[in-house]
Amino acid sequence: MPQPSDARGPGEEAAAPGDSGLGTITTAVPARLDRLPWSRWHSMIVLGLGTVRILDGLEVTTVGNIASRLSGEGSGLPITAAQVTGIGAALYVAGACSVDELICSKYRGRVGLIINGS
Repeated sequence: MPQPSDARGPGEEAAAPGDSGLGTITTAVPARLDRLPWSRWHSMIVLGLGTVRILDGLEVTTVGNIASRLSGEGSGLPITAAQVTGIGAALYVAGACSVDELICSKYRGRVGLIINGS
């Protein structure tokens, strides 16, 4: 029975021991992607992702600054910085899930995306 390493074309030499036998792969995919048109949709996606990245950084900075003030001496709250950060993270995730659910139900016609995963 022929082995996979024996399946060589005419004029091809056997690979050296330990060599995978793979050569350079050439493709036209990058050139084809460069020829695709840039539309308004692409601009809106880039703008939306940039906005979300800025807001995410702002949220992390805000929670970090507030956590030290709320957990400090004289704040009147018996809470640690870890607890403030945990509450901030939980609220962030809850907000992201609810916004995602609203977007899915409005634009994709799905109501139970988060709840049942469909």
